[in-house]
Order: sequence, then structure tokens, then C-alpha cells
Amino acid sequence: MIDICTPAELEAFTRKTERAQKRYDSQVEVLKHLGIPYTKRPDKTLIVYRRHVDNGQTEEQSERASPAVCL
Repeated sequence: MIDICTPAELEAFTRKTERAQKRYDSQVEVLKHLGIPYTKRPDKTLIVYRRHVDNGQTEEQSERASPAVCL
């Protein structure tokens, strides 16, 4: 199974709607700025693989506290 982001997830991290994407390519601009690879379908919707967004980390890994320096 291919793990791609849903349109709602794309809207959440680009803060641009799918309608705005189709009309102005606004989500593409944000993805380029963030350095996230994407593929464009013929209907101008985007495919973004989840592994590119979360750097391969699961929610469990990202929720762990980062190591602290004790002085």
C-alpha cells in the first residue's frame, strides 16, 4: 500500500485549500519552500508521500522527549 497524504493533511501543513491549489498552485509554492517533493496529477491535485513529510519518523518517535543536557 502506498502511504500518501490526504487532501486534508496537505491543507493542514500548507494552510492552502485544494481549490486554491487548482487555481493558483499555492500548495506547490509552499511545498517547494519547505523542500518537500511532490507529484502533480493531471487534475492538478498533488501526491505527497508521507515519508517525505515526517522524515520517516512515526508519531511515537516524534513524541518522545529529546535528550536534555544536565549541567
